[in-house]
Amino acid sequence: MNLLANPVLSRELRGRIRGNRALIILVIYLTITAAVTLLVYAAAASSFSAGISDPEAGRGIGKAIFLTVMTASLIQVCVITPSLTAGTISGEKERQTYDLLITTLLSPLQIAFGKLASALAFALLLILAALPMAGLSFLFGGVSGVELLIGVLGLVVTAVCYATIGLFWSTVMRTTLSATVMAQGTVILLLLIIPFLYVVISVLTDAFSG
Repeated sequence: MNLLANPVLSRELRGRIRGNRALIILVIYLTITAAVTLLVYAAAASSFSAGISDPEAGRGIGKAIFLTVMTASLIQVCVITPSLTAGTISGEKERQTYDLLITTLLSPLQIAFGKLASALAFALLLILAALPMAGLSFLFGGVSGVELLIGVLGLVVTAVCYATIGLFWSTVMRTTLSATVMAQGTVILLLLIIPFLYVVISVLTDAFSG
């Protein structure tokens, strides 16, 4: 399957970039991330009495900036990415173009892959847009290039997983609103269940080992 020759991917990418919605999402995303990073920088800088010229203080500030950008990006990826794919198939049903889409020469796999790839391309744009702020941590030290690479890889894997969840509910539900609600609910459920199970297993392990 030729990715570049997929007409669904080309159509979806043009539709996402041409409208004002992509610009608004990108501006809000970067504004929130920059505001939170600035607040953390101010708090971290004021906590060191020796000033930011101290190497240890600089490394602490660098780590604080890096963790803040990565955490803010992770939270927003968890919120935005499922919504990007929740309306891909259900939107075709609402516009009554779904029957025309499945009668084309494209296979169901090509249609689903084109929808998913277009959403992931926009999610990747959001991740890459926040990298300059994460790169500020290199000015202070305390963060290596390997750690940045691991952080970006984790964001990409998270985007792929949650985009797939949104695409699944988009094929199951008949409306975009219901698909979005189910996708966001699934993500929230996963984010709550995993820490809960970790805490329960840790408590049980300590109880039996003690």
